[in-house]
Amino acid sequence: MVISTPELKKYLHHRISVKINAGRQIEGLLTGYDVFLNLTLDDCVQVNPSNRAEDTPVGSCVLRGNSVISIEALEAL
Repeated sequence: MVISTPELKKYLHHRISVKINAGRQIEGLLTGYDVFLNLTLDDCVQVNPSNRAEDTPVGSCVLRGNSVISIEALEAL
């Protein structure tokens, strides 16, 4: 069985926005990923979409792949 790697190399060391389960959204600098779509991010912020003034700084974080719904670049690649 061959496991393919997610095509995220172009996002490495760029700021991304990740939508995860339960309607949450995290923004941060992508520093790593694996074949299961587990992501490591630095300078993370949990976004409050209704009021960006209430965004919560989280620092570094690891997002489990099965929680990831979508990934979006926040800057030009």
